[in-house]
Amino acid sequence: MAPSPVSRFGETLGLVHGMRAAWVGLPTTLGVLTLARRFARSELVTRGRDLSPGPFDMIHIFTMSQGVLEAELPEARKRLAPGGAVWVSWPALGANLPSDLTEREVRILAGECALDPAAPCQLTERWLALRLALPQSPI
Repeated sequence: MAPSPVSRFGETLGLVHGMRAAWVGLPTTLGVLTLARRFARSELVTRGRDLSPGPFDMIHIFTMSQGVLEAELPEARKRLAPGGAVWVSWPALGANLPSDLTEREVRILAGECALDPAAPCQLTERWLALRLALPQSPI
């Protein structure tokens, strides 16, 4: 039997039960993400500055605008727990959604916030995602 879409999203994003999660700008069509696991805490806000102080193990930002991401990313980083991750999602090229974001811009903004990007993934047909983490300190 194939995994449910909720289970698949949870696996793709590395979500685990007990996580402290936050969703910024989550499209209503993806509201199922908030049900992917039994979170210890889950917040759903329109803007990053509306999040509680945290810390969060995972913050997922959905945006179509570079300007919005410039404002949201520093807010997310401030609220990130050690070992946590920020996911950024933006429209795929064929999604027919107006956007000025590409993976290149997301990576540049991540670097400006001292966040290390990983490999991107296709979250859905309409949304791409990139995981950003706090830099590992040298041993």
